Amino acid sequence: RIAEELLADYRRRLGDSHPLVGRAWRVLANLQCTGGQLEACAASIDHAERIVRLHFGDQHPEFADVLRVRSVLGMFGRSGTDDAITSLRRAETLLLAAYPPQHETVLRVRQMLARRLLSSDPKGRDESITLMETVMADHAKGRISPPPILRITLAEGLLKRAGAGDLQRARELVE
Repeated sequence: RIAEELLADYRRRLGDSHPLVGRAWRVLANLQCTGGQLEACAASIDHAERIVRLHFGDQHPEFADVLRVRSVLGMFGRSGTDDAITSLRRAETLLLAAYPPQHETVLRVRQMLARRLLSSDPKGRDESITLMETVMADHAKGRISPPPILRITLAEGLLKRAGAGDLQRARELVE
């Protein structure tokens, strides 16, 4: 409700094509996707993308956030895991061109990509583990304690791979 009110206020005060209106559409789309409102999410992210492309093009970090939300929509059934992975890979590339690897937005997209790879098929398992190890190391470089979901994702990948030492390492991560 707050996101919808903010969007309506921005549209009223700034017009339908202002960059803040585009961001408000993206925020609303993200909430709609995670809330299971997939049709509304698809419409909202389309609005956001149109405005972001108009003002920033498709090489800007704002566009990377549009891709991130599109990946959420893909994971909940609109386009599928492969499209979600493609969107996240592109978002990661755009973000790395603008931010250092330890930037929180880069880390968030990498974590999402690692989770998608882990759930997609066994071929993505090793890449997911490597990506999560990188995210964990980048958190350590920034002296930021990694959120539990990072350790859980890495542990899950290690358990699925079940290589030498993976079980013990997964236990350590969970403990």
